[in-house]
Amino acid sequence: MEKGCWQFILGTEKPCSEGASDREQLAYELRKQRSYTTIYMGVERKYQSLIADTEDGKTTWDTLKANFEPSSRARLASLVDDFFSSRFDVNEETIEIYSKKIVEKNQQIKEAGFKMPDILACFQLIRFLPPEYDNLVQVLYRIKDEEFTVDNITKQLITESGRIQLKLKDESRVQSVTDAYTAGGRNPEENRQKQKNTATKSYGSGTVMDPGVRRNRKSSSNLCKYCKRKGHSEDGCFKKKESQDKSFCTENRGPNRLAEMKGLESSNVETTVTRERPAEFLIDSAATTHICNQKDWFSNLKQIYPTEVLVGERDSSAKAVGIGDIKFTILDIKGKVEINLKNVLYVPKMRRNLICGAQIDIVGNYIEWGRDKMIIYNSRKEYMFSVNRVDKLYIVYGYPTKYEAKFKEVALISNLKLDFVHRRFCHVNIPLIQSMSKNNSVKGIEHLSKSKVENCVNCKIAKSTRSSLKKNYTYRRTTQRCLDRVHCDLWGPAPVTSIGGNRYFLSIIDDYSRKVDVYIIKSKDQVFDCFKKYLAKVERELNSKIKCMRSDNGLEFCHKEFENFLTKLGIKMERTSLYTPEQNGIAEKFNRTAMDGVRAMLHDSGLQPKFWAEALLTFCSC
Repeated sequence: MEKGCWQFILGTEKPCSEGASDREQLAYELRKQRSYTTIYMGVERKYQSLIADTEDGKTTWDTLKANFEPSSRARLASLVDDFFSSRFDVNEETIEIYSKKIVEKNQQIKEAGFKMPDILACFQLIRFLPPEYDNLVQVLYRIKDEEFTVDNITKQLITESGRIQLKLKDESRVQSVTDAYTAGGRNPEENRQKQKNTATKSYGSGTVMDPGVRRNRKSSSNLCKYCKRKGHSEDGCFKKKESQDKSFCTENRGPNRLAEMKGLESSNVETTVTRERPAEFLIDSAATTHICNQKDWFSNLKQIYPTEVLVGERDSSAKAVGIGDIKFTILDIKGKVEINLKNVLYVPKMRRNLICGAQIDIVGNYIEWGRDKMIIYNSRKEYMFSVNRVDKLYIVYGYPTKYEAKFKEVALISNLKLDFVHRRFCHVNIPLIQSMSKNNSVKGIEHLSKSKVENCVNCKIAKSTRSSLKKNYTYRRTTQRCLDRVHCDLWGPAPVTSIGGNRYFLSIIDDYSRKVDVYIIKSKDQVFDCFKKYLAKVERELNSKIKCMRSDNGLEFCHKEFENFLTKLGIKMERTSLYTPEQNGIAEKFNRTAMDGVRAMLHDSGLQPKFWAEALLTFCSC
């Protein structure tokens, strides 16, 4: 029990003697009451009714002991049954928690007066394990008797549990990758069956169809309600789901094949491209020439006599109406790469743009496959670019360089207005823009008009700063006698409280004589009283009246009581502008000079910082 209360539970605590002091008797009663309250507050609410009528700790303990001590045979039978009925739940607990539970239940049986052999606890640990642990269980049954202990078995189970979890994690990762490439997340067997049933859906020349299915394709009774074609259902219609189309390749089997690609060149050249949607080209190993369906991408398109180009489906073809070269920039992981495709057929009705994989090999380049990636090397086996696999297709994303000319036509406008470029370049300074135009640092602004931007209102509003007060403000002494004007300022709070408990000081300086009076105060609300003391003292000494008081906009000077007091005495109030402490520079500079002197004095004398108030008074009296 905490704080010496256990003796009350055992009944060995002796009461205080007759000559004990009141303090000792009070301590005895407190410990006696604590022995009861500690037990009462630690019992669950549903069991507190059992000890509600007790008044001391010993009686309370005996009552609970009689009800819950596992000494009866019925209690022992319940514990033994609970022990042997324990099961390991994979979804609810870990192997560590299960082992701890078995050990605790074994300990409860021992506390009930029955010593259960430890070997039974070992058997219970491996009795109801999942099938994944079968191999380990067989090994544990064959180990030596001295090694067949609860601790050793627990360590073996924890190690095996970690291995099983790692295995399941790897299998789930592999399954997720497999599901990503199977239709609708089916298992491989279902996916193969689905491919057999819908083999006629594939129109790519690179797709290998089942011969038997291909032979009976025309007799298929499946009719798509969307495109009115046989061989597939509406759910699998490629026209309805263009974004989910898996393969669409081309093959030129006609006798009048126009041309072969003469070269595929690559150079790490920085090109100017637009930020339009990137062009897509499929690298197709079954195609015999390059094909493009966008006329604007050609740099030198030539019209030809319409020639049929056969595609993957039997009796299907498309007409090529032009041939030319295409330059486009690939955004590779190692930078921008410019690709030149030569002798590209222009086929307007093609749904995909194709790069002939065979032509890449013909010109002496190399292709490397593996790990969901295709890598292209030049004839010197130097890296050119890489293409990632997307839905079983190797798609090259790039920007046609044809757009560069359009960009220049827009950007290189002659006689651009300087104010227009100034706003377009986010209001940078005019000399910088003129320098860039003169040195041709930026393309598109070589021809700027000679006009000047003299009045940019937006720049004046956004970039204007407060001019330095030193250039156009100099305080000149205009007073003719003492007390014509006094300067007031409050310094603080000090980082260290002085010996007297002060954290501020009020400085009042006469403008004519520069006489300084300093008042050490504890809080700001004492400023008004200090000023009244100063007023009474100096007016009595000089037999003159204060005409004007200058201060900042601190609330210690601007409250209503202070203003009424000055107005009643006819004292003019002068306050600085907001964020312009220079207008009260006399008092501000004194505060800085005084604290510099105070710090130097404290450092020279070796005194602690709490003596700053005494050092300040010494500084002002010198």
